[in-house]
Amino acid sequence: LDRNVSKDIAETVLQHINKCVKAAHIFAIRHPEYIEVVELLRYHDTPEWQEEDYTPGQISKEEKHRRERVVMERLMHKGPLGVKAYDLWMRFETSNDEVVLVAHDFDKIDA
Repeated sequence: LDRNVSKDIAETVLQHINKCVKAAHIFAIRHPEYIEVVELLRYHDTPEWQEEDYTPGQISKEEKHRRERVVMERLMHKGPLGVKAYDLWMRFETSNDEVVLVAHDFDKIDA
């Protein structure tokens, strides 16, 4: 979201990811697929380290996804961890299973 926060004090992508993971550790620990929720959150915004974190309305959702996919495809060719990151990111972006929906909720809470 665009809240007119100066870039020099804005939360980094890594800070956001860590806050989401920490929240999941606290509140989702009893969820049967708790580890999957945490794994999805660890990688859900990975492409934003290289591609801008666009706010709604700056570009279309389709264009945002396309740009992020390009970043993740490059990462995928770096080795097994890149493949894992790509697979988890793609699942977060495209799936509607319960685990993904729980991960999305944690992402929204910290938005």
